[in-house]
Amino acid sequence: MVASVEQWRQWAAEAIVALLESDGAATQRGMEAKIADVKYPGQRYPINPHHLTSARKRLLDADVIEETRERTRGGGVVPVFTLS
Repeated sequence: MVASVEQWRQWAAEAIVALLESDGAATQRGMEAKIADVKYPGQRYPINPHHLTSARKRLLDADVIEETRERTRGGGVVPVFTLS
């Protein structure tokens, strides 16, 4: 089965929500590391990071997740995502 772009984005959104439910919070890189390396059930390929980006933006717009900016020990600032 060849999945549509919309189906990949839906799967990406589901994977983000599941990750945040289990881990509580994640950075963009953390999401990509955990989700984009695992093949989605029934598919030959994992979810590509660009689908995660689209899904994350949709989840933010729908107020399903929220973004906060956190300071690292090194003084940098990174976005951290949690469920709303």
